[in-house]
Amino acid sequence: MDGVALLPEWTLQPIFTTRNAQGLRPQARRFSLKRGNGAQKALFFTVDVYPEFRPSHPSRYYGTWQFPIEVSGDSLDISVERVGEEWKLRIGEEPIAPSNVLQGKMRENGVCRIYAVVAERDTFRELARAEFCEEISFDGAAVDTLLHWPGRRQRTPVISDAAYLSLKTISRMLRDFSADAGLSENSRLLDVGCAHKPYYPFFAQSGCEYVGVDIFDGQFVDKIWLPGERLPFDDATFDAAISTQVLEHTSDPAAIVAETHRVLKPGGSVFFSVPFAWEEHDYPSDFWRFAERGLRRIFDDFNEVDVRPVGNSRRCLVELRNLLEHRCRKPGRYLDYRTALRNRLAERFGKNAKTAQDFALPSNYAVIAKK
Repeated sequence: MDGVALLPEWTLQPIFTTRNAQGLRPQARRFSLKRGNGAQKALFFTVDVYPEFRPSHPSRYYGTWQFPIEVSGDSLDISVERVGEEWKLRIGEEPIAPSNVLQGKMRENGVCRIYAVVAERDTFRELARAEFCEEISFDGAAVDTLLHWPGRRQRTPVISDAAYLSLKTISRMLRDFSADAGLSENSRLLDVGCAHKPYYPFFAQSGCEYVGVDIFDGQFVDKIWLPGERLPFDDATFDAAISTQVLEHTSDPAAIVAETHRVLKPGGSVFFSVPFAWEEHDYPSDFWRFAERGLRRIFDDFNEVDVRPVGNSRRCLVELRNLLEHRCRKPGRYLDYRTALRNRLAERFGKNAKTAQDFALPSNYAVIAKK
């Protein structure tokens, strides 16, 4: 029927009993599998495990465990847990043996990203998926949580990444911001659109309270903030705020900035990064690209506003070429080599050229402002 949103066939919702650093510790993970408009049927519940940083198959891949499950009603409570080097699944108190196990080659301590996938048993058609991160140690040694915190790709990008030049610059800017913000253990920092809080390690040493909001619940989300609503905090309660590559996904970016301004203490500082010349990327929607004058208007309520280009025109063109090739070419070593070579040349020869001072076409902008 026109104008009526259809229910998904199935939904798989993780239940996070612990979050943030505690949520990374090995533990039983609970999921609620619910039937929408799908038929009752025999299913597979699959656990795919990859390293969070630089995953690839099969060299940087831990393994896959496939469990047959039967859903007789409208919902099912599922628990999965790593025991030794195996993953175990329970439905209620009943253990379910895996029907298929594929072992990868990776045996490296760190944080892994685990994908839970529900699929039809006869056709393998995917019906629902969810994910979580967990620390895994293969030799019993303690995992350095801050080093392996999710989002290493953003903090320490690899040179074969299509967005390497922008990611490296934004990471450096955020490191500088964390040092200049003057945060302490009595401070509070707000991460707007936090996802997995990739830049938390930059602020952890200050001891500040790091609070993340997002429109989706998640393992690292402290509060849900839905579009059109006020932030769930009182006025002037945060000493600083950050938001990276979020405003383009909001229907009213000015309202997001205004709410961030409201909850910021006088003298508090913010860091926002936004795209100017970048491919369209829905998550869940992509609405905007931002120019310098537009950003100054959006941040007009702040006393001090510094709008900085992230990279110059030459680097932007390199990244756009990278993005195009990553869309058109098959992933692999040849593509990685070409991307890394372009990035390396852009870094090495772009500093002294006249075009290094041409900022008319940056990939992104960063805004650093004070209330």
